[in-house]
Amino acid sequence: TLTDSAGNETEASTTVELDRQRPDPTLSYATLTPGGTTNADLVRVNFSFALPVPTIASTDFDVQNGSIQNFSYDSGAKSGQFDVAPGGDGTITISLAADKVLGETGNSNLASNVLTFTSDRTAPVISEVTPPPSLTNNPNVEYGANSDSAGSVTSGGACAGTAVDLDMPKDFTMSFLQLPDDIYSDCTITMTDEFGNVSNTLSIPTFGFYESDVTWGSEGHGVDPDMEAIDDPSQLARGVDPQL
Repeated sequence: TLTDSAGNETEASTTVELDRQRPDPTLSYATLTPGGTTNADLVRVNFSFALPVPTIASTDFDVQNGSIQNFSYDSGAKSGQFDVAPGGDGTITISLAADKVLGETGNSNLASNVLTFTSDRTAPVISEVTPPPSLTNNPNVEYGANSDSAGSVTSGGACAGTAVDLDMPKDFTMSFLQLPDDIYSDCTITMTDEFGNVSNTLSIPTFGFYESDVTWGSEGHGVDPDMEAIDDPSQLARGVDPQL
């Protein structure tokens, strides 16, 4: 109540409620482990407030080494989401600084937690070290190669499915197992690193097998006959043809 100089008091009183609570934002990844590494083109980020915030824009967030796409916010749910597109390989950080937005009571926000992740979208590069033998009767052909990162090797072309080696080091030797006797001129290998980046395709020089059971074969053998025909030169010399 108020009293004037003559002693008169007011008949009404006013109560003022003071609200100094500030919106506290929280950032989280939709699928990525915080601090993890990915080769994804876009990484989804979710955000929310404990107190109502009428409006917020993508430009209110701070993203280092990346940019925001597909931004949306539901003020009723006090939450939203956006995608971060890495600007290049390396560390990306995402945050919302303090005093960027106002809650419905007019108090500015607190600073959010800081999210980080590493982008690795660089594909391995593989090159030949030791070519296969051009012709062999060894059923397991070995091939030596080098990569600038470790990963899993997969064969392709005529050798597809014959060599799948996991957790190969940077310098590796792989084997093409149990290929049929033949000449192979279009075999390839690729390496996939731990983040899913696929290397260049390495073409393997032509190689072939002869009688992988370590016996000798006849060139141009053809098809075995239904009936054996005897070829005896000594009888032919005497004027006898045993094939008749």
